[in-house]
Amino acid sequence: MRRLALKAGRLDFDRFTQEIDLEDIVGWLAFWHLEPFGDEWRQAARNAVTIAGSMGKLPDDAERLFMPNYNAEDDVQTDLEMLAVLAQVPEFAAQMKQQGIL
Repeated sequence: MRRLALKAGRLDFDRFTQEIDLEDIVGWLAFWHLEPFGDEWRQAARNAVTIAGSMGKLPDDAERLFMPNYNAEDDVQTDLEMLAVLAQVPEFAAQMKQQGIL
């Protein structure tokens, strides 16, 4: 209940428990079973492990990818930057050479 109060932005726990009814508690518990709240650090850790497992090396500033205000549109690559990344993959590099892109 304290996690629910905290997640709801309520610091007045005693008053919060008087205002919430059983139906709301049951609904929040059902939601918590699907997506536990108050455990964001564990979710961020799972995301980090998943991403780290699929990438060779994370950039030094990779933690910003896990911040709540991260916006992927802030990191838009230019066409040349995209081509440079694709050229690192041997299959793409061969195709790009065939088409005269490299």
